[in-house]
Amino acid sequence: MSVKKRRGRCSMKCEVLNRGENFDRTVLVADVGGTNVNFGLMGFCEGDCTIIAKGKEKSTAVSNFTESIARFVGRLMETGLHIAPERCCIAAAGPVSENSCKLTNQNWHIDGGEIQDFLGMETTVINDFIAVSRGIPFLDHASPGSIVPVPHSDGYTGCPDPSGVKLVIGPGTGLGVSYMVPGGGSYIPFPSEGGHSDFAAFDEETTRLKTFVTNNTLVKPGIEPFLSGPGIVNIFKFLNRARNFPADEGYAAVMAAPDGEKAELISAYGEKSAVCRETMRLFARILGHVAGSFSAIFLPSGGVYIAGGIAAKNMDCIIGRGHFMACFEQSYNRAMREFLKTAPVYIVTDYSVSLYGAAAAAVEYGVGLNPRPHIPQERGRSVQ
Repeated sequence: MSVKKRRGRCSMKCEVLNRGENFDRTVLVADVGGTNVNFGLMGFCEGDCTIIAKGKEKSTAVSNFTESIARFVGRLMETGLHIAPERCCIAAAGPVSENSCKLTNQNWHIDGGEIQDFLGMETTVINDFIAVSRGIPFLDHASPGSIVPVPHSDGYTGCPDPSGVKLVIGPGTGLGVSYMVPGGGSYIPFPSEGGHSDFAAFDEETTRLKTFVTNNTLVKPGIEPFLSGPGIVNIFKFLNRARNFPADEGYAAVMAAPDGEKAELISAYGEKSAVCRETMRLFARILGHVAGSFSAIFLPSGGVYIAGGIAAKNMDCIIGRGHFMACFEQSYNRAMREFLKTAPVYIVTDYSVSLYGAAAAAVEYGVGLNPRPHIPQERGRSVQ
């Protein structure tokens, strides 16, 4: 890999994780979000994927993405790694068109053609949530650092069917929804705009919440304004107006913050502040209801996977208090209730999942190697 040196301050952090293994193929990948840019040098050996080295810098430190990727390559060279990747794939948080992406939450864009010319290797730009979906089959279901099962109301955690559909839901800045079907020894992801489908209130509280959001937006809201970072803020504002909560420390911190910072503060004060705790309770209930509703459409016997930092950072609210599962298992139809009570549900905790997915996408367009994800199964159980 031959690159030109570019000037600029270097905020890049780089860590080598694997020096000794021989790889059949290596690829350069990145996961570009509104907060962080994560890079990875990924290696494939007999189809299994490994992170050789990874780097990270704040998205706010980037003004030109080609310069950012140059900084990562420079850091790699400084480590003494003599590995030349064959291809590059960039997973970006925003709509992708003609191999380019204008980020949703940053004022700079990613041009795959420019990066390809700069690196001298074929470069593909994909949506970040498709990368998440592609990466999930590579995760180790026996490792809490990768996947955490969500127990059902009776304590059962389910057993994924390797021939079944997988449903992926990712509340973040927006709401990503995709599904995967087995094919060709791997899994094929399909995108959707499920986050923009209509929000269905399911009790008196959510009916009043929907009315509140509708009155504020003056349009019929989809699911995303309720199940996302901005959705958390909408729920907070609704509860704050509907009920009298004490003006505690969490309430004061959230009220003083700009809207873009409120969701993280509400989550952080979820155990300490009454209104923040109630906000995360209602969020978990809505997440359970929506996951159950999409499960009725896709019948995901291969598992329901909840990705994104909101879920991973609020596992106690989702798992420990039972709000999520109580709503997930609800259905007017007896057969559907039985399905939902046994469907495997997981929270994705490995933040490198997008890097694995981008690596899988990179080699898919290559020749001679089909990435082979791990078929998920629980420790001590065989998948039938």
